[in-house]
Amino acid sequence: GAPPPRHRANIFGAHILPQTNGYKVVSCSMDRTVQLHELPPDALNVPYGTGAHLSDEATTVAGGISQPRTVQPRTTNYTCHSSRVKDVEVEPMNPHNFWSASEDGTVRQFDCRCRTDEQSFPDSS
Repeated sequence: GAPPPRHRANIFGAHILPQTNGYKVVSCSMDRTVQLHELPPDALNVPYGTGAHLSDEATTVAGGISQPRTVQPRTTNYTCHSSRVKDVEVEPMNPHNFWSASEDGTVRQFDCRCRTDEQSFPDSS
């Protein structure tokens, strides 16, 4: 399959969504996008001390032997800003909603329970 989309410019902010055990991360970038990254449910199921990391490779333990495996997050790309997105924020204790602030003068609210085409944003140009 195709690799997950990545930001094409500097990342200005990132937050873990509350109550998701680190499985959902939202980020923003000067490429004018906001991205929601969702790890598969077993991505963090690695025993402590095995050297697991969450870049392009993670480590799993089978029979006491470390084996590399690829962790592919599902990434949702939001392209509703017309200028650099400077920050993202989450609501404490809410694993669904987050906000972005852009140099286009807008603040956008997102609900990760909704599909991107269900979230409407007035034209920011």
